[in-house]
Amino acid sequence: MKIDSDGAVPAADPGVPPGWQNHIDELMGAVRLQTHAPLNGDAGMSTAQLGYVRMLSLTAGPLRMSRSPRLVQAIPCDRVAVVIQQAGTAVLTQDGRSTTLLPRELAFVDCRRAFSLDQREPFQLLLAALPTHALAMPEVLVRQATGRPLPATGTAALLLAYIERLPSVVAQVPSRTADLLGGNTVEFAHLLIDELIGVDHRPPGQAREQLVPVIRKYIDAHLSDPDLTPERIAKVHHISVRYLHRLFEGEGVTVGRLIYQRRVEECGAELSRRGHASPTVSAVAARWGFRNPAHLSRAFKSVFGMTPRQWRLRNPALLQRGGAAPPTTPATRSAFPDAQPSGTSARLSPTDSYGRVEQLS
Repeated sequence: MKIDSDGAVPAADPGVPPGWQNHIDELMGAVRLQTHAPLNGDAGMSTAQLGYVRMLSLTAGPLRMSRSPRLVQAIPCDRVAVVIQQAGTAVLTQDGRSTTLLPRELAFVDCRRAFSLDQREPFQLLLAALPTHALAMPEVLVRQATGRPLPATGTAALLLAYIERLPSVVAQVPSRTADLLGGNTVEFAHLLIDELIGVDHRPPGQAREQLVPVIRKYIDAHLSDPDLTPERIAKVHHISVRYLHRLFEGEGVTVGRLIYQRRVEECGAELSRRGHASPTVSAVAARWGFRNPAHLSRAFKSVFGMTPRQWRLRNPALLQRGGAAPPTTPATRSAFPDAQPSGTSARLSPTDSYGRVEQLS
């Protein structure tokens, strides 16, 4: 690593044990390590990984970590680290704040921006690096939480105890469980930042007015994809799943229920097609993202109170060709009034669709 004038990474301090630089860089981006004195014989490092969460435990003598603006620009890093000071004291500086970390305190470090962490005496440190896309929080909000010491009380105490236990269990659990533990770490961190900055993240009215129509259009354009989920929609629009659900709080229908509703509406439109070329239920189910005809039938009946076959018989265009109408029920009357034009799908109001589709879960 060599940076100073040409924009590369600085040379490693000869007092830093081999391998330490690479491990720390993997977690926090290109970081400059500087020893204040020869490391003692107790120096050691261990790493662990739980899904997308990377962890590092470090014991050493006085050591300074820093990430300058030049390093940030040369080698970007999209991670936020939870720093737990287990022994010794350190001075953390980021975003215009400088604070002393005492034993049993934790802090957030955003690796997207410059920082320094100066351990001025022998210390023990635990780092948990979280990808920013998983934390799914606007950078401007994370910035308010950095460079602050958090004593081990309340939610901070829970997060500290949880992270400290993870390295000892990671080798004892299957990979799927490790992934879930990593996800829980991110949720804990998100919750703590929420508490720390005291901000309500409900989207403002203007954001809702701008984004909801765009997201609805995206849903309509991708209904045929069986893998269309709130998680995918949030990722495509560069927002968190939590923010996505908040956008739809005033819509009278959840995102997942909206997907179901729109798929069933489009299936109804196809099944009402005139003439002998009317498609089969299996073909319609596959075309609109249902994994099999039985899935479509259950969804259709839960939303509209009738099966796809009954809907076909109910459709006025088909009745004119001699079909028999199914028994009329309150559910079918409300879903498909007699004035329904042929060849169109019934569109429920958001409130009605929410109530009916909720039965699917």
